[in-house]
Amino acid sequence: PLEEILDPYPGEPTICFGDNVFLRSFRGTYVDVEGTTVRARWADRGEWQRVRLCPAVGKEDTRRPVQHGDVVRLLAHTGKFLVVVG
Repeated sequence: PLEEILDPYPGEPTICFGDNVFLRSFRGTYVDVEGTTVRARWADRGEWQRVRLCPAVGKEDTRRPVQHGDVVRLLAHTGKFLVVVG
């Protein structure tokens, strides 16, 4: 399918704490962070779109695979964690 051509599967099925990920919206744009504003404006995967997976506070066991039930914090390139309000 076109999805596989435009965004091929990386081949590594395991995602670990400390990995960088790109969060894609249903429109095909990626979540980007500019200052304290979080949006999904572009189909680019650049620095503003990079988000690092971090373990919950007090569980600093990095490079462990993320498993079902894990609490994951999302760290933006700004050095601040993403927070959902509302």
